[in-house]
Amino acid sequence: MKDRSHIVWPGVVILLLIGSVVSTGIVLMASSSDGGVQVVDRYYQKAVAWDSIATIRRTSEALGWQTQVRVSAQPNGRIARFSVLDAEKRPVTGLSGSATISRPQRAEALGEQTLRESDSESGVYFFDFPYAGSGLFDVTVDAMLGQDRYVHRTRLEL
Repeated sequence: MKDRSHIVWPGVVILLLIGSVVSTGIVLMASSSDGGVQVVDRYYQKAVAWDSIATIRRTSEALGWQTQVRVSAQPNGRIARFSVLDAEKRPVTGLSGSATISRPQRAEALGEQTLRESDSESGVYFFDFPYAGSGLFDVTVDAMLGQDRYVHRTRLEL
């Protein structure tokens, strides 16, 4: 019988090297499949403002308001319905503000929409949701009622 170890062991090393190159290529493709590395605009200013943003969130939670956001398809696009109840489960009326829509995998928001209060339902607000596609969307509502600022963030799967 012939000794073929001089062929087998170099072949194993070559296969391992090829496997390493292929797996590295797969990882590189996967890492850039969702847009790759993204730069956060005004990162430093956002980091400096973190404490004030956290204070606003705590103040919003202290109000005890409950919210629900739903998105429904309409003939001219999607409309989001945002309902607000206070701590005593009464509808909150008279809010003014906006909703920011973003994707979790993106550094920047897709856009901002103005809240419109419903004429027929108390404590219900609407905003346009013109973004097509499926997946996860983050909706952040930033609204004012007198001196109270209410910020609520919801992740929706569409």
